[in-house]
Amino acid sequence: MAKPRPVPNPVGRRLHPAGVRIDRHAHDRAQLTLVLSGISRISDGQGWWLAARDRAIWVPPGLAHEARYSETSEIVVLELDDIAELSAIGCCCIDTTALIRELACAGLEADAATRRLSLQLLGHLLSRQTPDLHAAIRHGSDPRLVRATALLVAEPGREVGPV
Repeated sequence: MAKPRPVPNPVGRRLHPAGVRIDRHAHDRAQLTLVLSGISRISDGQGWWLAARDRAIWVPPGLAHEARYSETSEIVVLELDDIAELSAIGCCCIDTTALIRELACAGLEADAATRRLSLQLLGHLLSRQTPDLHAAIRHGSDPRLVRATALLVAEPGREVGPV
C-alpha cells in the first residue's frame, strides 16, 4: 500500500462545507479534531469514528486516515505530543468539557507562551479522559450491517427508522 501523503499544516480553526472530503493522509504528531458544530467522520480503513458537537476524535501519530463532513462543520484541529494512554487504543472519540474546548481554542493563540501552556494542560487532561470505545464503527461483512452503516456513512446526522 502506498504511503499516505502528508498534508499541509492542518492546525487551526476550520469551517468545512457539507460534502468536504479530506483524502487519506498521516501526521507525524498526534491529531485532535474537536467539533464545535456539525459532524466529523474520520476513517482509518479498519473502521470509522463519528463526532458531533462537543466531542473530539484522537488520531495517533503516523496513522493513515481520511475525514468527511456530511454537513457544514466547524472544527478545531491540533497536533499534540503523543499520549500513550490514547494511542494504545488507536483512533478514539472523546467527550469534551468546557475546559478542554477552551484550552483547545487557546492552543491556537498567536502568543507562543499561551499556546505552549494551553497545549500542555490539554495533553494532561486528555491523558485522564476515558475514551468512548463504543463510538467506533468497524467495517463488517454481514449484508444488513453493510446497508445500515452505508446509510450512516452517507448522512450521519439524519434520523432514519429500521432498515
